Amino acid sequence: MSVDIPLGGRPEAVPIAPRRPQGAACPRGGTFPRRHPPPVPPADATDRARADDLRDGDRLDISPIRARCACIRTRRSLLIKHGMPTKPFSSWRRNDDAGVSLPPPTKEGSAWQALLQAAGRSYSTHFRSRRAQLFRDRMAVQAGDRVLDLGGWDGTHFASLRIDADIYLADIDKDAVESGAQKFGFTPVHIPPDGRLPFPDGFFDVVFCSSVIEHVTVPENELRSVTRTREFTERARASQRQFAQEIRRLGRHYFVQTPYRYFPIEAHTWMPGVIVVLPRAAQIRLIDWGNRWWAKSSIPDFHLLNARELRDLFPDAEVVRERSFGLTKSVIAVK
Repeated sequence: MSVDIPLGGRPEAVPIAPRRPQGAACPRGGTFPRRHPPPVPPADATDRARADDLRDGDRLDISPIRARCACIRTRRSLLIKHGMPTKPFSSWRRNDDAGVSLPPPTKEGSAWQALLQAAGRSYSTHFRSRRAQLFRDRMAVQAGDRVLDLGGWDGTHFASLRIDADIYLADIDKDAVESGAQKFGFTPVHIPPDGRLPFPDGFFDVVFCSSVIEHVTVPENELRSVTRTREFTERARASQRQFAQEIRRLGRHYFVQTPYRYFPIEAHTWMPGVIVVLPRAAQIRLIDWGNRWWAKSSIPDFHLLNARELRDLFPDAEVVRERSFGLTKSVIAVK
């Protein structure tokens, strides 16, 4: 149908016929078609088996998806707990086939990030092997000795030392120590909130503590609220002194290692060492930025020590310097 539009004017109103109901008589005979979906062909045996699999949760294996979602939920809760951004997990996509929500596809890091991470792992592995040899030479642990791995999480690092002794694994993470007990046969010890372990004085022949004392600072729920440098430093020193006293009380001998404060590369963030002298508030902001864009993620819970401070905490020990390219990389209190 055509409509005449006069020059410089509007088209004349065209009457619109009312919509005919479905199934009404058609002027040309018959009726208007009903808007029904096309007929579904009868299901064969394959279709019925597939439908049974989708209805039966036991036959449809979505355990990998559930495990992945549980891991992501755990990581998201940790990010929220420490006040870190959760933007990568804010937009989830729906997987209707499995009936669960999945995170968006992860964006792979750049080539320089992968190269830096590989170099960092190789560098750390090299020095850990050297440190393990130093521990074996200095401590001379015998079969039957009681050895405490203090703050060793699940004990993977200490298990790599291959020490034949009665090993106790202590950490604030109860699940981690239980996992270490199952994997390596260590005796699990959960560290109570007050930090005092239920053992008498001198119970252990050797106490091993690697890269832990610098994290003994303030409670986790106050990491973001303590933004004044002086307050954080004073509280961290008090906590570290109490931690050192507990080590000296428990062990007749001990091996306590911590990254050196003034090494050119900060050990936890892989950023230039100047980060340790920044004001506390600026340090937190820089670490948050690094967690989004840098090759190494970390939490602003550390207070590094120098050789003099470690000697003050352990006056009856020898302070050994671990060097890299002629510079002190870490310091170790050995008794």
